[in-house]
Amino acid sequence: MNFSFDDDQRALSDLAKQIFRDASTPERHRAAEATGGFDERLYAAIAHAGLLGACLPESVGGGGQGAIALCAMLEQAGAFTAAVPLFGSVVLGALPLGAAGAESERLKRFSVGACRLTGAFAEAGNDDLHHPFATVSAGRLTAVKTAVHDADAAECFVVSATGEEGPGLYVVDAEHSRVMPQRGTHDAPLGLVHIDGVPARRIGGPAELDQAILLSHLALCALTLGASQRALDMTAKYATERHQFDRPIATFQAVAQRAGDMYIDVAIMRAQVYRAAYLWDTNERPQREILTARALCCGAGHRVVTAAQHIHGGVGFDRDYPLYRLYLSVKQWEFTHGGQNQHFARLGDLLAGPAS
Repeated sequence: MNFSFDDDQRALSDLAKQIFRDASTPERHRAAEATGGFDERLYAAIAHAGLLGACLPESVGGGGQGAIALCAMLEQAGAFTAAVPLFGSVVLGALPLGAAGAESERLKRFSVGACRLTGAFAEAGNDDLHHPFATVSAGRLTAVKTAVHDADAAECFVVSATGEEGPGLYVVDAEHSRVMPQRGTHDAPLGLVHIDGVPARRIGGPAELDQAILLSHLALCALTLGASQRALDMTAKYATERHQFDRPIATFQAVAQRAGDMYIDVAIMRAQVYRAAYLWDTNERPQREILTARALCCGAGHRVVTAAQHIHGGVGFDRDYPLYRLYLSVKQWEFTHGGQNQHFARLGDLLAGPAS
């Protein structure tokens, strides 16, 4: 299989890398933390560059790119721990709307940064996103959703809920909700969202909900891959420059073996993530491959950033050193929408097939 990007995908990846790298400075991160956790200047820059709408349908002003392009962009966002809510706004908010052909005018405004969207899927105490606790009755939605990205600024929420027709996706206007602030493991702002009997518009049923969840898993894999690749690159550089006993620590067998394991983990992650993205773009909706990638990235991502911290020693825990943010971000993504054990269990059920 050829994993090379085509010209459009390469251009998108290069553009994202340039924008995120330029904004990935300790000063910009501190400024974002001081103003709520997100870098509004960076968000405006990616909107101006067309990254917000790159993977949306062309009918709503998007670029019409697919899952490979989405992963390429998110890989760079993960590598530089971009302080923007791309996962919530693009993956959980805009893409399900675009797939459903809903809220076209709102999506056009979103693509140019004129409004904010997000998705609300996670619920406390519910390990199965495919069967949400949230309910819809007589067209009104009641829910308590946790860890919602950009909840304070969003104009509307894409919400998973169970109605008379079964589980599905709904759109509710954010002005009718209550948001309590939360903080993620990676220190980014999240929200606990209370929605009490708010009018809701159904945009999809169980199949659309399943696809939105699958795409979220693929997106989390891409973010983890980007962070892991950068942690590996930083570790390789550090180990060749850091000297002990008048020799680079990279020449010590234990360090070299640990770094080698990191390299293998990242290579396997990359192959599985982009294989799943390729299959998604060929309309195969690869549930098995995405769950495999997700379970793999949860474990491998943890191993890579942990090894990077060990090899760096104390310098890795300096808040102004990028590895600190990479480590915390990978831990946040590892448990977003379920941990490794849940993904393995779901994959096992899928491989076993329906009970006889």
